[in-house]
Amino acid sequence: MKKMEVNAGDKKVFVLIFIVLLLITIPGLLWLEKRDLENELAKAQVKSEWSVQMEYSIVSARISSLVADTSYLHDIYATRLEDPAEYDKIAQEWMVFSNKMHVYDQIRFIDADGNEKIRIDLKPGGAVKAPDKELQNKKDRYYFYEAADLPAGALHVSPLDLNMERGQIETPFKPMIRLGMPVHKADGTLLGVIVMNYLAKDFLSAFKEYAITSENKPVLLNSAGYYLASHDTVQEWGFMFDKGKERRFDVYYPEEWAGVQQGQLRQYTDEGLFTALPIKLRNILLRDAERNPTLPQTVYCDETWYIVGMLPRDEEHPYLYTEDMRYLFSYLVSQPAFVILILFIIFAASIATQTVATLSSDSLSC
Repeated sequence: MKKMEVNAGDKKVFVLIFIVLLLITIPGLLWLEKRDLENELAKAQVKSEWSVQMEYSIVSARISSLVADTSYLHDIYATRLEDPAEYDKIAQEWMVFSNKMHVYDQIRFIDADGNEKIRIDLKPGGAVKAPDKELQNKKDRYYFYEAADLPAGALHVSPLDLNMERGQIETPFKPMIRLGMPVHKADGTLLGVIVMNYLAKDFLSAFKEYAITSENKPVLLNSAGYYLASHDTVQEWGFMFDKGKERRFDVYYPEEWAGVQQGQLRQYTDEGLFTALPIKLRNILLRDAERNPTLPQTVYCDETWYIVGMLPRDEEHPYLYTEDMRYLFSYLVSQPAFVILILFIIFAASIATQTVATLSSDSLSC
């Protein structure tokens, strides 16, 4: 009977010591785990910012030459375009240019009445001159009449959208930016407009290829929140379709979109970590003009895009829960370090219990 009472007392001592050690060590371990997760969060923030900066560089590098290309054709051919007898020769030279650059779906000269006079189409086999019977009137297209109204030496840049042929969206999709410069006669009257259709797939593909390698999977948005490039292609080009009007970033993430438009580079919300960077297209297009006065100094372009990367709050990103103590504790319990700690506490409590029992036994003997 006496032996059972001693064992019961030992168990109480063990439990008491175990609880005391647990209460002492758990806060310390939680603090260490929180600090480690905060370090991981800091690294993730740097990586996310680097990711959107790299995407910005990709976009900037691909489109910065567009002004120079359009300006080159304008300056070289403005005078020659006054003579229709030169059109065949100009067309041949533009075909060479198109094949060399390989990023312009069409290069056109459209006269003051909106009639295409020269059109070079980039085909899979190379650039070709469109036959006269295929030339169209474009007086009602915004990229023509807005460029035609510009002063001499100015450049018009259209929004990025999908190309349309005869009122229908061309398939497979052709993302396009159209650049137009007015051509004037010697007396200042409008002769026409040089229009270059830039194949935006040139930079969108590069954007998406890099995004695949980035943990935060950056997307490219226009100023209305529509997806221009995304790892989920179903989200793209919603503004071009009647049934796509709800495929917008601001619909999915209204709070975060408000922060993006306010210029917040980094947002940490209930949805996760968002990293954003605006792209003001006009600034990129004018960047080279600051160093080269022969380039157009006036660019009409109101496009602002946004690169946004996101790390969602989920089990793959535990460092996004550093302020959630309940989550931190559950995360701690799932870690090998916690198992080791429990084993250590059991061992320490056992040794302490034996020591207490021995001291008690010695005290009774005395």
